[in-house]
Amino acid sequence: MAALTVSLPPHPIARMDSENPFDAPPSEISSYLWMSGERHAQDPHFIQDKGITHVLNLTKTPCNPAVEATAQCLTIPMQDNTNQ
Repeated sequence: MAALTVSLPPHPIARMDSENPFDAPPSEISSYLWMSGERHAQDPHFIQDKGITHVLNLTKTPCNPAVEATAQCLTIPMQDNTNQ
């Protein structure tokens, strides 16, 4: 089964050890769906370790070429910040 990660900044409530909500750990929504911040979605080791085959990137940063080598990426450029 294909796995998908959606790259979204996490909700501020999801803050863990960092003051920066963009550093929150990824969340496994189901056995085939992950939601993470940009840092994890751009990490080819995370993508490969979790068996992720598709990345929906909702940031202005293009997908990492190393991620694109193992997963199909679709980028929809969106601006976001911690105040939203």
